Amino acid sequence: MAKRLYRAQILLEPAQHRALKDIAQREDRSISEVARRAIRLGLKAIAQDQQAQAIALDNLRELRTVIRERSGVYGGDLIREIREERVRQIGLFDEESE
Repeated sequence: MAKRLYRAQILLEPAQHRALKDIAQREDRSISEVARRAIRLGLKAIAQDQQAQAIALDNLRELRTVIRERSGVYGGDLIREIREERVRQIGLFDEESE
């Protein structure tokens, strides 16, 4: 039994259409067949990329847990402290130039 296909109208960039047409001619296939294969491969690549991202996020969460267990959580206001330090540094530079 043949697969059910759905008609979809898409707009391609000229280079994309040329590439599909060239491949179709070389392989003696229709542009539609080549486009479906390209979409299938693209969707597979996207799914693999999403899976890799999910694994990377899981690894980061595990690493964050390990760091938190080893070092604890900093209780200060890091942004404020960095700003204050920067103001002190700028103040020192201004005093030295006088």
